[in-house]
Amino acid sequence: MFRRLSVVLFLIGSLNVSAWGCDTDLVALFTGEDRQDAFSQTIFRLASEARKFGTKVSSTSPEHADEFLSQLMKTWIEFDNRFSQSPPFWAKGDTRWTAKFKELANLIGEIRNEYLEERLTPTHAKTLAFSRQLMELFEGMPAPPERAALITVTRGFQTSWEAINQASPALFEDGLRELNGGASVLKTHLATPTLIVAHDFIVKIEQLQRMYQSLPGSLTPELCIHVHTAETSFRELTARLRRQGK
Repeated sequence: MFRRLSVVLFLIGSLNVSAWGCDTDLVALFTGEDRQDAFSQTIFRLASEARKFGTKVSSTSPEHADEFLSQLMKTWIEFDNRFSQSPPFWAKGDTRWTAKFKELANLIGEIRNEYLEERLTPTHAKTLAFSRQLMELFEGMPAPPERAALITVTRGFQTSWEAINQASPALFEDGLRELNGGASVLKTHLATPTLIVAHDFIVKIEQLQRMYQSLPGSLTPELCIHVHTAETSFRELTARLRRQGK
């Protein structure tokens, strides 16, 4: 079973490139398109550079990705130095602000180490994790329920992938609760035209829930593939929301 799961995770690593185009869309839904303040400008640039590096590493020609990694690390150091101890005004009450930066710094270090060891699939997976966890910095930003739900969903995917990598059904159930909670808020609060856009993602989360309930405690390869499919659908949703200016 573990061997089958490892193969599936490798295949998903190679498929994940299809999801990368939407990472900056999610960030843009929180920074806006103008990005007149320094925090918005820098975090969007950081997300963009993570996207470029992840795309390069998971491509058929990952050679010379060093320059992309160097630029990502340079921007991260700038971002960390400027904002880890001085959050924007809306994040002043975030008691985990400094801890979130430490977690992101650890991920950046792991990404660099995996890349230097030429383990490209883990490199890409950790870069995706970095991109997801970056969104947690927006948790203190005032936002309507449907916008805040996007962060909940992102956190749910991160928890789910951590659970799969750790072979932890209990942790996967935590991630599934976050995914269901976020999808439920979107279903309740989105206006009808936007809800139509979100329909495919919401259906996939409902299918994921039923799939897990049919074999509770089992993190099957099929379940892993469905998590990937649902996350791809979510990234398509955020891209469409950005185009609609939501």
